[in-house]
Amino acid sequence: MNYFSLPAKIYERLFEHQKKGVIWLYNLYRKKKGGVLGDDMGLGKTVQVATLCKGLFESEQISKVLIVVPATLKIYWENELKKWCPKVDNIMQFDDKKKANREQQMRTLRKKGGIIVTSYGMVTTEKINLSEMRYDLVVVDEGHRAKNVNTELRRNLVALRVKGIRLILSGTPLQNNLSELWSVFDFVQPKIFGPCQPFQNKYADVIQKGLLKDASHAEKTKADTLSRQLR
Repeated sequence: MNYFSLPAKIYERLFEHQKKGVIWLYNLYRKKKGGVLGDDMGLGKTVQVATLCKGLFESEQISKVLIVVPATLKIYWENELKKWCPKVDNIMQFDDKKKANREQQMRTLRKKGGIIVTSYGMVTTEKINLSEMRYDLVVVDEGHRAKNVNTELRRNLVALRVKGIRLILSGTPLQNNLSELWSVFDFVQPKIFGPCQPFQNKYADVIQKGLLKDASHAEKTKADTLSRQLR
């Protein structure tokens, strides 16, 4: 059995809430259940994920990681990974303009392992290359951006092959409506709510109807019961 371990000099640099976050994330990984890390901006979601990766690499539980981020955050993520994952080989930005270089990065990841950081755009334009790999961990930063069910971005994210878990990082994990909530949680744990349309029929439509001003007492009661059940 492998055990999760971190170098003391890294663990001691974490704030208390970050230590708890890393433990929570590792427990998700151990149970093979994805999750949503919903800390507010500035509390170190990137640090927690980078530290999780370090511990998993350190204990030889993973070899291939894909992190999808907004294009403006690629360099930031790469720098944080190199800071919190020292001695982890092959931390690469999968955004090189030359196709041959991207293909070489994928070959390196397949043979030697490592972490690839890429953008939302690349998930669309390089969907075939990215979906051919089987990842131990897929992380989507600001994952609420992929909340709309019928978009190519979400379809491509869902199509990624993951033998470990999927994680979403978001400062706004609670969405404007239940369909969007379904989309976010279905990505990280596809079986948690079941298929979209039955969820819509059983929960979203009934709860929405009970919130209307002219809803009957029975409709309001039913909506309240389902809301509690859903929570």
